[in-house]
Amino acid sequence: MLELHDLTVRVGRATLLDRVTLTVESGAFTAILGPNGAGKSTLMRVAAGLLAPTTGRVTLDGATLAGQEARALARRRAILTQGVALSFPLTAAEVVMMGRYPHYERTPAARDVEIAREALATVGLAARAGQLVHTLSGGERQRVYVARVLAQLWPDGASGARWLLLDEPTTSLDLRAAHELMALVRTLPARGISVLMVVHDLTLATQSADRFVLMAGGRVVGTADHPSGVTPALVGSTFGVHAIRVDPPGGGAPLWQVGLGGP
Repeated sequence: MLELHDLTVRVGRATLLDRVTLTVESGAFTAILGPNGAGKSTLMRVAAGLLAPTTGRVTLDGATLAGQEARALARRRAILTQGVALSFPLTAAEVVMMGRYPHYERTPAARDVEIAREALATVGLAARAGQLVHTLSGGERQRVYVARVLAQLWPDGASGARWLLLDEPTTSLDLRAAHELMALVRTLPARGISVLMVVHDLTLATQSADRFVLMAGGRVVGTADHPSGVTPALVGSTFGVHAIRVDPPGGGAPLWQVGLGGP
């Protein structure tokens, strides 16, 4: 269980998070939704331990995040932030191997190399293993970065809960690739990897995630334990739009129509 206790983050006079308290259950795919500037990325960085809150604390399975040894934490928690950039010419396989760093001392074992290959294959890029990442398309680069965090948490006989935090990983992907990635993410809780993910696309989120957190103005304004709980009223008040939810007659995930003019 990932718990955020009364988190506030201030930078200068700006309040990026305002007394956020949230419990994220393990064994699920939880989506975070909200407008630009809602505090979603800040929340993700604090939840991952990359940013210390001004006040409040984060606990992972009952233990305070700040008190955990970095290497041990990295075996259990991985995060993919926005705007990843490489300063050196590395191949796709070399980037994915970075995810295995917490698992070996000086030299990777044969199994670490195998896991990196398997992670690349999982995102459909086995054939690109030897290609320099900066020569790949934007969408392919993003899938390499996803493979890196998958390799970090790869289910390989390890015990204990693992957490994957993803900050809008579908942003650079085309329509097919975005749906393929979401389909992959949906399988992770069954592999022992709980997921907390910022999602930009409302329809894609409600088609894929189990639970939902809606944010605006640095606060959590609503939660839902099922797609049906993401209502037009909640979406409208969160984003300041007029939202219409369309439920297919034969069942299945909802579609959304959104327009300006307020909720």
